[in-house]
Amino acid sequence: MERVPARTIHTKSLHTSFRSTRGFTIIELLIVVAIIGILAGIVFNSMRGLGDPAGNTAESIEAYLRQTRTQAMATTSAYRVVLEDARSFSLERANACNAAEADWDTDNNPNWAVFTIPQRFREAEISNLTVGDAFVCYNSRGMAESLQGGVLPEITVTSTRDDRSARVQMAVGGGVRVLRN
Repeated sequence: MERVPARTIHTKSLHTSFRSTRGFTIIELLIVVAIIGILAGIVFNSMRGLGDPAGNTAESIEAYLRQTRTQAMATTSAYRVVLEDARSFSLERANACNAAEADWDTDNNPNWAVFTIPQRFREAEISNLTVGDAFVCYNSRGMAESLQGGVLPEITVTSTRDDRSARVQMAVGGGVRVLRN
């Protein structure tokens, strides 16, 4: 019987094919880095506002004033915002911003008629306003009218923890914005 020679295995080709399946390609590494970057961005954005109670309180007040303006336009009534105490606002409604004091009544909508600064922002204080006074009125067109001598007030919110502050500015056209210091 004739002996058939064994096949020769080329170790170089075996080694090369084994080595190419062992590591990661540059594309795989780039994809992993991109995913980690996206996740880090999401976490950073969600954690960004946690350390700024003054800014968060100012943004809550801004949202409340915008909602008041929207309600005034939707109901074609005038709504004025009153500072009840150092931590809460309430709404009063009448036919026009220049209505007599007796014509103003409290809006009894329990969902949003009274706004209280959330407990998690308890380190923030409001200044520049007098307790019990109405400071802005939104008419049926959404325009803001000052109730304190012709100039719309600027609400300043200060953090008692780190002395950071934020200001809520109101414009005659009804716009509201927050300026952080």
